[in-house]
Amino acid sequence: MQVSLVTAMILAMASPNSTLQLQEPSTLTTTFKYTATVAEANGDTYLWIPVPSNNALQVVGDILVSSETDPNLDYAINTEPEFGNRMIAIHLPSHQGPLTVTATFTVKRKRPAVLDEKMGLTQGFPSLARCLASDSLVPVGARYAELAREVAGNTLDVMQRMKQIFTHTTEELSYDYQKQSPKLGQGDVAFVCDIKTGNCSDIHSYMISLARSSGIPAFLEYGFPISGIPVPEDLPKEGSIGGYHCWMWYWDEALGWLPVDASDAIRWNDAKHPEVAQRLFGNLVLHRSAVSISRGRDIQLVPAAKNG
Repeated sequence: MQVSLVTAMILAMASPNSTLQLQEPSTLTTTFKYTATVAEANGDTYLWIPVPSNNALQVVGDILVSSETDPNLDYAINTEPEFGNRMIAIHLPSHQGPLTVTATFTVKRKRPAVLDEKMGLTQGFPSLARCLASDSLVPVGARYAELAREVAGNTLDVMQRMKQIFTHTTEELSYDYQKQSPKLGQGDVAFVCDIKTGNCSDIHSYMISLARSSGIPAFLEYGFPISGIPVPEDLPKEGSIGGYHCWMWYWDEALGWLPVDASDAIRWNDAKHPEVAQRLFGNLVLHRSAVSISRGRDIQLVPAAKNG
């Protein structure tokens, strides 16, 4: 994916052992471009491309879908009902040889300092009931409820319980920089419990299992970063994104929905900047969450895939 950074970020760099102050703008506007190629299509074939939705932190515009191979592309922008995720559903005609589709969109995103600025986000999120239920690889209850009690105790204070789960996760799990896990990115909580390493999807699925097992609604959110960790002093205005990033949200009745990025907290700790890591409980770093693309796991395609 190509990305064009419209509003540049200002970052104060520091030596490895000093305090890092991230000086982020109040908003960040970024243009993203997907290119997908289908080798051939026989019969009734669909291609789904995720596109971001508007929410409390971002406004999405200028969604364009095109194909030089097929100028009369048949497509619709659909929304699945469970999490509110949007996707471009492209109906492909039978064809031989490659067909290339391009989708572009622009995102204007607020600085996600949700806890620091007491944003009180409550609208436009998945239902609390869904965020307490299990996913196919994210179980709730049983051994995970026992572990949640060991980690978070029985306090009624939701933030205290969640902070204990956050601390436990950042101390007990490691980030799999070498991508050695045979189930990397699958979010298989039972496997993560044993191997104690993974990427952002694995680490946050583990946290979500403990949160839900402790009675705290939580869900996973995927997006794209425009920088790694640590952040370069001069962020380029254009570039390619090699992979996704994700974080989680949990529900606090007194404060609303709050984000947590334990995966990046581990990485900032490894980079000798614990002050940034601690801030990732209740807030996100803008350049690491430049756009939210989708929420939840086990997402249903619209229209549904014929093979389920």
